[in-house]
Amino acid sequence: MTTAPDSSPPRRTQRERREATIAKLVDATAQTIVEIGYSKTSVREICSRAGVSDGALFRHFDTRLDLIVACADHVADQTIQELGDLAEVTPGPDQTARVIAKAIRQATRRPYSSVWQELFVAARTDEELRRRMKPALQRYIDLSTQLMRSLPGVEDLPPEQIGLWQLLLSHVFTSEALVGVVVPDERSEELLLDFVTGLMDRSFISDVSP
Repeated sequence: MTTAPDSSPPRRTQRERREATIAKLVDATAQTIVEIGYSKTSVREICSRAGVSDGALFRHFDTRLDLIVACADHVADQTIQELGDLAEVTPGPDQTARVIAKAIRQATRRPYSSVWQELFVAARTDEELRRRMKPALQRYIDLSTQLMRSLPGVEDLPPEQIGLWQLLLSHVFTSEALVGVVVPDERSEELLLDFVTGLMDRSFISDVSP
């Protein structure tokens, strides 16, 4: 008698199970912050959404804040990846400014960008959160600035100019995203994008002219 082959999926290793649980917790944390806000993101709510117990959470994260910081790191990594993907479609130097501006604006409008926005507000009065968030935010600033520097038409700009443009665009479009929740104004937003792109084009040309 021939025994049928075992079609059941292979058992996951302990490391794979651990990584899967951490991923579920981080995703649940992001979803919770986006949907109900940082102040209501409790351990109970996160565990309920992730489908794990409180004990499982604290086996992987010492505190709620450790999980929040891991979530901030994850969102930063996703944002950098998306900026890199958008940058790859840059058609040429004459379009670089608009690609940069649109990419950063799009990043501020992603649902998960609300994670950063919520944490920024909370960090204003929470010194420990502010301190713990700083490395992830600095990494995002550094990597996105490096990405801008690699685009056609930007490589000859002074490094400090590129960093300033990255900060300016991030601040402008983060504020736009927050205000747009209360007072959406698509026409003004498109005019702002055109205005910022025009400023960048003129700056890029003047800074690299002999």
